[in-house]
Amino acid sequence: MWVVVLATIIVVGAGIYFLWWPEYVEFEKNNQILENKGKEIQNKKNYLAEIEASINILSDYEAELLSISSAMPIYDVSEVTLFNFVQKTSSENGLLLQNLSFSPTEYTKIGSKTSALKWKIADLPFSATLAGSYESLKNFILALYSNSRMMEITSLSFSSPESNIYSFDLDFNAKYYIEDNQQVKKPVSPVIPEL
Repeated sequence: MWVVVLATIIVVGAGIYFLWWPEYVEFEKNNQILENKGKEIQNKKNYLAEIEASINILSDYEAELLSISSAMPIYDVSEVTLFNFVQKTSSENGLLLQNLSFSPTEYTKIGSKTSALKWKIADLPFSATLAGSYESLKNFILALYSNSRMMEITSLSFSSPESNIYSFDLDFNAKYYIEDNQQVKKPVSPVIPEL
């Protein structure tokens, strides 16, 4: 009788060891994987919550960020926007835009060595020939410098008047942000129709 009991214990023990134990080990392994995935998901949720909090903080400064962006925009189709800006500002102040040409873009690197995204400040030099009165030029310069866009006049020359109309040659320098690895196309001067 004790042989039957011993044989039953051995068969049950062997069955548990060979059948149930591998399943138990697999269950524990999958449980550990599930726990790690849960921690990973929680970390991602925390990260997204931090990003959302940062966005909410930045949204409080939306007006300031917009003024910075308009003062020194990210380089896109800057020649076209500059052409439109100069043409609109000159016509609003009584000047006639006769010529506008762009020079090659110059760069200044900014950013720390540790930041992942490097930016350069692109100087976009261009020149314009305007026709009009001295008072119109004065109003144009005031409008230019009261605008939030970072632009400066680097030189100004004018010719003698013909019936109180001067011809003004101005050289400008506009500033833009550009990613360090972004390729900038050579500026193309817009064509101004002959009058």
